[in-house]
Amino acid sequence: MCYGDFVKKVSKAKSILWFKAGKNLYRRGGRHGIYYARFEKSGKETWKSLRTTSPSIAKAKLAELEAKVTKSNVTRPDGKPPILAQAIKEALQRWKLRRAYKSLETMEFRLKRIADSPIGRLPINRVAAEQIERVLLSLIDVRFKDQIDENGEPRLISNSSRNQIVVELRKVFREFKEWRLDNPCDEIQRYPERDGERVAPTLEEVNSVLEVLRDSRTRAEGQKATDFVEFLLFSGCRLVEANGLVWERVFFDRNYLI
Repeated sequence: MCYGDFVKKVSKAKSILWFKAGKNLYRRGGRHGIYYARFEKSGKETWKSLRTTSPSIAKAKLAELEAKVTKSNVTRPDGKPPILAQAIKEALQRWKLRRAYKSLETMEFRLKRIADSPIGRLPINRVAAEQIERVLLSLIDVRFKDQIDENGEPRLISNSSRNQIVVELRKVFREFKEWRLDNPCDEIQRYPERDGERVAPTLEEVNSVLEVLRDSRTRAEGQKATDFVEFLLFSGCRLVEANGLVWERVFFDRNYLI
């Protein structure tokens, strides 16, 4: 490829060089720039990030995108596309009528936060994956809105919550696929979910709890509770497993239980 073969795309901030790497395939910047696809959509030139610096992966993604565009012969309805906030509202109403999802109240709470964000005022066909990610990384956890972290910043939502919002927002874009051929949520990589550090109580702390249980006013019930806590402690059983245990599955002679 000749480095002289490029096109220039002018943005408000600065001019950017786009080097041509093939038909409808361009690379932004130098050798290690991100690849983009360029195609015509509704008579207007459209650029879409392929989110890779590998030429082989870029070509494969471009082929998938072109197949998707060719296969989808959607005719847009008349009028202007709805803004994202309106699309979320209409999607929730449709789901309520169809009773599509059981946890609709939770979905409504999460999606409303996206609708109230800056991207909620954008037309649904203009929302980019980068804008969604920016909002996800700025959402404050309402359960701990009065708490601040070690840096003095409000506590943000967890990665598991971000992943769930992406799943639910993807469904909204699917409801309005007549307004755009792609789904920006498909470009968002899953956020890594890690369990927080778990600190086991010391033996002294456990014994102090057991002493309180043993000295309860109803000693019989207190002793039962103490025995049950000790069983959980020494067996490693979960609560449901311990509740489901029967004597027929306890083998004292071989020192194990099922």
